[in-house]
Amino acid sequence: MVTVKVLRSFLDKQNKVIQPVGKTINITEERFQEITLVEGDPLIELVEKGESNETDSPLKSNVKDIKKNVTADLGKDVLGLLLQEETESENRKGVIDHIEQLLKEVE
Repeated sequence: MVTVKVLRSFLDKQNKVIQPVGKTINITEERFQEITLVEGDPLIELVEKGESNETDSPLKSNVKDIKKNVTADLGKDVLGLLLQEETESENRKGVIDHIEQLLKEVE
């Protein structure tokens, strides 16, 4: 495993999560090689050991904080991914209802 910092946000095809700029993530060396082969500006850079400060998904908090931090400004694609992530993990009715309402607003 290697720790990398996201330089340009991208949709991680392996876990269907949009990785935001500035986030540090742990990935396999094989996945690192795959991502670095993308043409154009680099998406990620290797982080030295000890520099990792991985941030969690916005869904890794309580319902009140999620309702405050997850807004329509995230856009339809991100909200859809967050809805999927929530239904596959915690499956909290309050969070699901909130994201579904936001999706209706952005359509």
